[in-house]
Amino acid sequence: MSIIELTQINAPIDFSDPEVKRRCVMAGWDLDGDGEISYAEAALVKDIGSIFSEVCEENNYKGTRIQSFNEFQYFIGIESIPDFAFASCLNLHSIELPCTVKSIGNYAFESTGIKCLSLPDGLIKIGERAFENSELETINIPESIQTIRNNPFLNCKNLKCFEGKYASMDGRCLIDGVTIIAFAPYELKEYTLPNMVEHLGYGVFSNSHLSALRLPVSLRSIGEYALAHFEGALYINSNIEEGSFSLNQLSTVIFGPNVTTVSKYLLSWSYYLENVIFESPDRIISIQDGAF
Repeated sequence: MSIIELTQINAPIDFSDPEVKRRCVMAGWDLDGDGEISYAEAALVKDIGSIFSEVCEENNYKGTRIQSFNEFQYFIGIESIPDFAFASCLNLHSIELPCTVKSIGNYAFESTGIKCLSLPDGLIKIGERAFENSELETINIPESIQTIRNNPFLNCKNLKCFEGKYASMDGRCLIDGVTIIAFAPYELKEYTLPNMVEHLGYGVFSNSHLSALRLPVSLRSIGEYALAHFEGALYINSNIEEGSFSLNQLSTVIFGPNVTTVSKYLLSWSYYLENVIFESPDRIISIQDGAF
């Protein structure tokens, strides 16, 4: 956050986006009624509510009005960004968060045009699908993070890499312990997961548009929608113990030499499955109920 001199504290903030300023004034944050928001007035705001969200049918904004909100950094009374706070702000391309923010709500930045965002040190929680369908290209996860809910970066097709806490060596994955919780798919055609991964988290490869994905020998379970709408070739080289598979778009599955059991319902409802390949068929001991 920029340092504000005491002599400037009552000066008006120069908003680059007049629509943002208008909403701040209409929200009642202009305490002295001068039509401006001073640095002091901004610092007193504790909750931004839904005045910037574009998902409300009442305002009929349809995501076109808000474009930048770098002045948000001066709202240092804000500790939590609410659910859907900036959702569907399609043209919001620039925002700077207050250093005081500890929590980002569910869908808070869903379907925004933000390409680069600095998450503040001290951030503790990122909510479910917080940045879904956004234009993010890179994101740095601060070391202060304690909770990341169901895949905040679902369907971020331009996401190139993660940095900071939980980032994999190649920057393409967020891995919490033995669970992959997010994936950066930009311009990747094939990917091999690190051997440490034992569980695929919510929606991590959904709509990833990979032509081939190699699951590691260490993998044990698949989370809800983790591979939903995955259309490429899937290489499995371990016994999958459990999962909500949703492999309904899969075209090819290859079972590696470490597979001895094809799990119950693993490929049920795989309407588009064309090829099933066993690299070591003599090692297969069991094909469980409803596997295909």
